[in-house]
Amino acid sequence: MTRRKQGRVRRGVLAGVKVIGLCLTLLLVTPHIWAADCGDTTGPGGTRVPCQCGDRVTTNTILQPTDPVVSTDPADICSGDGLEVDTEVALNCNHLTLRGSGVGAGIFLDSVGLMTIEQCVVTGFEIGINIIDGSVSTVAKNEISKNTMGILCVEDCILNVFTKNNIFANAGDGLSLNRDSVDNDVIENRIWNNGGDGIVLDESCIANGVEDNGVSDNDSNGISIQGWLNTFIKNTGRRNGGHGLAVGGEGNVVTANKFHKNEGHGICASPGNIDGGGNKGKKNGLQPDVTFNGC
Repeated sequence: MTRRKQGRVRRGVLAGVKVIGLCLTLLLVTPHIWAADCGDTTGPGGTRVPCQCGDRVTTNTILQPTDPVVSTDPADICSGDGLEVDTEVALNCNHLTLRGSGVGAGIFLDSVGLMTIEQCVVTGFEIGINIIDGSVSTVAKNEISKNTMGILCVEDCILNVFTKNNIFANAGDGLSLNRDSVDNDVIENRIWNNGGDGIVLDESCIANGVEDNGVSDNDSNGISIQGWLNTFIKNTGRRNGGHGLAVGGEGNVVTANKFHKNEGHGICASPGNIDGGGNKGKKNGLQPDVTFNGC
């Protein structure tokens, strides 16, 4: 039974705040200064304004190779942030590349909703896609690689869909949902070879669905969860440096996941979580391959 058929569970967000770390703290206090508005119909009379590094996309836009923000060479970079995207705007990067100098966010969403970010290649930033207080939006079919962190929700991500993204070779975590992120779907992403965990949900993340993701060859856990009442269905992974799927918190439902050849357990969950059946593992570094008695 899929998560949607099981129905959604909504709960109030948990009290308290997780200390996220120095890099994230710096990101939160660093102001974002945007150069100008851009987009396909942003100019006078609905004319197109090309997007440059640091611009805010204010109307539905398909990037063009002639947009100055687009990188065509490893030396062709944004020295700070890439693009901010305004609320209720769809950005299609048209498989073109945003390349950074190791700082800033490739794509930044702040207090927005009803967004679509798709077909973007984002590389070389501190954060590939950075979201603060984003809701009812879709992040799909993007390639996020060689950033310090791949996709980060700092806080208050609600009812978003992250699907069919390729997230790889980032120095830290691949995809991380943090403070008070509720009712998001993380579906059919391929996440590999990152320096931290593949997917992270912190302890205040509630009622999210993580389904049919492939998480392999990450330096730490494939998937690491500390929240409540989340569901994990048909995820797979191999050769992660920690556990394949590590589940803390309580009331999380774990069903039909398969994790093989990881350094830790294939699947391990703390008592108080629910074995939905069909979970499998083999040739993992710690036995048993699947356990609901803790990691």
